[in-house]
Amino acid sequence: AMIDFHNTYSDARAAGDSGDTVLERLLAGDAIGFEEYVEGRAIAGTPAMCITEIQRWQEAIAPDEFSLIFGGSTEQRRLQLAVDQFAGEVMPAFT
Repeated sequence: AMIDFHNTYSDARAAGDSGDTVLERLLAGDAIGFEEYVEGRAIAGTPAMCITEIQRWQEAIAPDEFSLIFGGSTEQRRLQLAVDQFAGEVMPAFT
C-alpha cells in the first residue's frame, strides 16, 4: 500500500523533491513505518494524527485550504466511513 501511495505522491510532487531519504529507502526495499512515511506527504492516520498534522501545516505555512482525497479502499462504504469520521472527529478541531 505504501508503494502505491508513493507512486501517486511521486507523480504529483513538485519538482526538486529529490534527495528524500525516506522514499529512497522505501524503493530500496527497506521497511518504513506509516508515521515516518506520511510525515510531510499526507494527512493520514487516526483522527488525532490528522489533527496534529493539520496543526503542524497551519503553523508552518498557514494554508487557507486543504484538498482532500480519501483512499485506501475501493469499497464505497469504507470511503464514506472515512469521510464521516473526518467530518465528525477532525474538522471540529478547526471550527
